[in-house]
Amino acid sequence: MLDDKFSRIIDNMQEGYYEVDLKGNFTFVNKAVCKMLGMPKEKVIGSNYREFGSKETCQKVFKEFNKVYTTGEPGYIEYEAIRKDGARFIVANSTYLLKDDQGNIVGFYGLGLDITRRKEAEEKLRESEEKYRRLFESSKDAIMILEPPDWKFAKGNPAALDMFRLKGDKDFSYFCPWELSPEKQPDGRISEEKAKEMIRTALDKGSNFFEWVHLRDDGEEFPTTVLLTRVEMQDKTILQATIRDITEQKNSERKLKESENKFRSLVENAPGLIVTTISADGIITYVNPTWENVLGYRRETVIGKNFKDFVKDVDNYRNTLEKICNEKKVIKDLTITLIHKDGSERLFIFSGTPELNSKGRVKGAIGAFRDITEQQRLQEQIHQSQKLEALGTLAGGIAHDFNNMLAGIIGYTDLTRRILPERSKGHENLSIVLKAAERAKELIQQILTFSRQRDEERYSIQVYPIVKECLKLIRSAVPSSIKITE
Repeated sequence: MLDDKFSRIIDNMQEGYYEVDLKGNFTFVNKAVCKMLGMPKEKVIGSNYREFGSKETCQKVFKEFNKVYTTGEPGYIEYEAIRKDGARFIVANSTYLLKDDQGNIVGFYGLGLDITRRKEAEEKLRESEEKYRRLFESSKDAIMILEPPDWKFAKGNPAALDMFRLKGDKDFSYFCPWELSPEKQPDGRISEEKAKEMIRTALDKGSNFFEWVHLRDDGEEFPTTVLLTRVEMQDKTILQATIRDITEQKNSERKLKESENKFRSLVENAPGLIVTTISADGIITYVNPTWENVLGYRRETVIGKNFKDFVKDVDNYRNTLEKICNEKKVIKDLTITLIHKDGSERLFIFSGTPELNSKGRVKGAIGAFRDITEQQRLQEQIHQSQKLEALGTLAGGIAHDFNNMLAGIIGYTDLTRRILPERSKGHENLSIVLKAAERAKELIQQILTFSRQRDEERYSIQVYPIVKECLKLIRSAVPSSIKITE
């Protein structure tokens, strides 16, 4: 009964149990061995272990059997076995001497376990560790390991040593993170207190990313980004710190900010130049103060409205915006009319360019409007003046010709009048002609003065006699309801 009980226990073990004679022939196997070899028990019994391994494996097993036989001590080996279908698997095998009732060695017995999956897992782990080691060693980012309980640096890759200007891992073991930092961070907090808080956050949440100012071994401060990652080891929890020097990035950000401030200052204070940014669908996103000064609208009331609400020729504006946003064209020196808050129109020279987002895609347009309303008015005045000057030149030429003809009329009329008796009708008529000719002569002088073709003497006159003479001329034309007093 007892043998049957033990036989059932052995036969149902998860580990493979076997017995072989001194020649290596199987005399007993349990179900687990049959499963590993892929054969029924009756086929395995009587077969030799050499049937289930390569030449190298069989030599390895033979040496192990010989060692156990010679020393009498149990043995342990791992080897690659071959199933009946040709599949290979790894076996962990413990071997013992098998003796009969008289104590004679009759063979060996052992326990075998299929450790193929474990070996595959170990190999993957080894490959993973090797991959991590290569990444650790070759990473351009500084990578350090922090270990409890004091969270000092335990190891650093070459990039970390170079970043902090240290000589080797031993140098790291002397420092906690806050000891490679200035006394205080830019926000005024003490580095040690803040570093411990960052560590606690990483342990609680699994990771923590933040900016930090570090200190090189020679005392130079430099800005960094830090990623603390919690790593669970078999017997403890550690932190991996990945640190990147962002000095160049900070310098670029500073230069960009200075450039933006300079540009903004120029835009905000540009006299007579309206600068706007418009989204691709025409919504105003920014206007500089000149907008309010020139067009009368408050800046805060304009932002968010459609630009077409302030344009006279909407169709022309839409075509222009489409060229900038859809065709990525730069527009220069386009004349456009905008509507002032009081309803009046103002003329501008417009230049526009596409505004790009961080991915290089067009998100709208940047426009500059130079007010030329007064300039246009002055040009029109100059043009009118030139027209009047041309008219005066023409009038002056006519006046000269007429003056020459009038001289002949006056001369011959005066000669003829002198021939006639003074009280005769002809003498009286010619006197009237001479007076009319003199008035015409004065008119010609006025035309010449208007055409600026001769300089006239300027002197003070009494205005009253002229006004009185004019009143005589217009009194008959003034309605009786209007009374003129001298």
